[in-house]
Amino acid sequence: MLGCGDAGLPMDKRAYEGRWEAPGIRLEIRADGSVDYTRVRSHVHRRVLGSIRWFDGDDFVVGWPWWGTRFRVNRPPHMKSGRWRMIVNETELLKVSTLDDLIDV
Repeated sequence: MLGCGDAGLPMDKRAYEGRWEAPGIRLEIRADGSVDYTRVRSHVHRRVLGSIRWFDGDDFVVGWPWWGTRFRVNRPPHMKSGRWRMIVNETELLKVSTLDDLIDV
């Protein structure tokens, strides 16, 4: 297991950074390791806010040491047909931007 905590994303996990989307899902992962995840299905909203506590292979856990939400990464970030993609919890997410792209200068 590889820790993240306050140190931010490890260098070998920098491809995870950005805003990822699929219908009803938005996952934002920042360089500092913070995560904002929202899923809406059948009018049920689920939101997870927190920091990545550790990586277990490609999976990551967000939350506190005694409680957390595991994101199962079935396929880590990869380029396919000119788009960054990642499969998390059996759902393919497309990277819509890096978070730096969202900041107005």
